[in-house]
Amino acid sequence: MAIARIFFGLILIFLFVAFSLKNMGPVSVDLYFRKTPELPLFVWLFFAALFGVIVAWVVAISEQLRLRRAFKKEKKEKEELEEKVEKLKKEIELLEERLTKQREILGSLETPSSTPEATPEVTHEAVESPEGNGVQDNTSDGAGDNGTETEQSEKSNT
Repeated sequence: MAIARIFFGLILIFLFVAFSLKNMGPVSVDLYFRKTPELPLFVWLFFAALFGVIVAWVVAISEQLRLRRAFKKEKKEKEELEEKVEKLKKEIELLEERLTKQREILGSLETPSSTPEATPEVTHEAVESPEGNGVQDNTSDGAGDNGTETEQSEKSNT
């Protein structure tokens, strides 16, 4: 590979020297506002090529800097998203633990105990309200109680 580079470089040098020898005549460049001194054509072409290389280098460097900034921004955003994912995974684990505990508690409540406890049944009755303007919902717990004492006294007062 090194030999190919050296060979290619020698060919470019040979072509530049041959071009320079053929274009030795003095040339002046008119820049509209100023006329340049007379120099051989190959010198002006060399300056033009050098100017093109410098412009291309500046453009490439500015693009590289822009890409580095974009890469850093994307890298930072990726790290933030990874942190967020880790937090969400931890939150999921905590929620799963809570769900497991709640299922255990619910399972222990659903299993019948050795002494059956009388659980009052809740019934809903539709009763005509005293004012006669609609239906009033009375809830009974099955124990024969039709409400609290204040509710009973209010009913007796009407």
